[in-house]
Amino acid sequence: MAKIVVTRVEKTVMLPLVRPGRWYWAMVGVLAAIVAWAAYAYTVQLQQGLVVTAMRDRISWGLYVSTFVFFIGISHAGTLVSAILRVTNADWRKPITRLAEAITVFALVVGASAGRTASCSFPCTDASSPRFCGTSRRSRSTSRAASCTSTSP
Repeated sequence: MAKIVVTRVEKTVMLPLVRPGRWYWAMVGVLAAIVAWAAYAYTVQLQQGLVVTAMRDRISWGLYVSTFVFFIGISHAGTLVSAILRVTNADWRKPITRLAEAITVFALVVGASAGRTASCSFPCTDASSPRFCGTSRRSRSTSRAASCTSTSP
């Protein structure tokens, strides 16, 4: 068995991965603050409707639908790449197949969350207000139809 020799250059290059410094933790803190702000903004949007985003148009929920379709398409691409590599049975395919499958899983999770937002909040976003969220199915559909036929902004 051969002994692994690590040079001084390799140790210097790998040092930030072994012992992160102040800049690493500062960046982690900044990114954690951004994620916390995004979670807060999403919670406010779910509570108050799309009126907080200034998307007051009747079709503003299309942003969520297009995001859903995009990420589901990405997951299909990952599945296709993985399937082609498995069918060819090449020896070099294993890391690429794992990456394609990981992309598929990630895209499905993100797409499912975008799809959940699009399908579950559609009655709320139709009038840019959460006032229709607590109504029954029948009254919600008539309220939605009434809001779509009105000509006032």
